Amino acid sequence: MIVTIIAWISFYFLHSCLIDDRFKDVIFRRFPGIRSSYRLIYNTISLLTFGLAWLVQRVYSEHLSLFEHNILQFAGVFLFMAGIIVIYLAFRKYDTREFIGLRASNDQELITTGLNSWVRHPIYFATLLVILGYFLYRPDQGSLIFCTVSTIYLFVGARLEERKLIKHFGYAYINYRKRVRMIIPFII
Repeated sequence: MIVTIIAWISFYFLHSCLIDDRFKDVIFRRFPGIRSSYRLIYNTISLLTFGLAWLVQRVYSEHLSLFEHNILQFAGVFLFMAGIIVIYLAFRKYDTREFIGLRASNDQELITTGLNSWVRHPIYFATLLVILGYFLYRPDQGSLIFCTVSTIYLFVGARLEERKLIKHFGYAYINYRKRVRMIIPFII
């Protein structure tokens, strides 16, 4: 159990470090040629370390079912699929090739329409749906750890991202924050 917790915390810590502007500045000074491909490298490292944490979870977690019921599994599938649909809809407002790192980053405008008029971080909201759906579908110790650590990180990550957004968009983002909830529509 503790190994699984450490694996997920390590993944999210590395994820935050790699996207931090101060860390990137150090990397860019040391390796100036990496700037144009950093987003792709970041996403590749994130995908690989996510897979490693997932493997650790599968190997080291006891497969003790916390509770099982067909209705909960159905709800899990429903939430998981709803999350996938929300992710798809959210990405329609962004350049996916730019997000992945296959295209140079353009100066993005502040998007406040569509899903962004309901929550400031629709991809985080969708991720919460996917995570909760996964837990309901497979309610074991490993998925509980994954769900708990990931949910905590989503809120921490959103706060870290909001600092960057305030720095980039200024009062426009501050005013947007006053009108629209952060992650969960009408609640948080």
